[in-house]
Amino acid sequence: MIKKNNNKWDIIITSKRKFFDIAIFTDLIKYRDLIFMFIKRDFVTFYKQTILGPLWYIIQPLVNTIVFTIIFGKLAKLPTDGIPPFIFYMAGNISWSYFAVCLLAMI
Repeated sequence: MIKKNNNKWDIIITSKRKFFDIAIFTDLIKYRDLIFMFIKRDFVTFYKQTILGPLWYIIQPLVNTIVFTIIFGKLAKLPTDGIPPFIFYMAGNISWSYFAVCLLAMI
């Protein structure tokens, strides 16, 4: 909606909709099948050529944590200050993975 002021060159441009419009949510509900189809398509194309598929995101941190637990917990006998070693190394792996992904996303 365009409103003109008394001055010749001043035009204020505003939106016809409000900032929080309920119609957005009704549109999401109305087109939910289309949205689910797009999500499924992206998911299938991302994991199409992998053997393990999305299980890789679960298997990889578990295997890393088991290796760290064996090497640092059993062989090197590093203390974890009363925290179970598996949980200690899992928290470290998750924190490091999050940091690495965020750092790579900035580049």
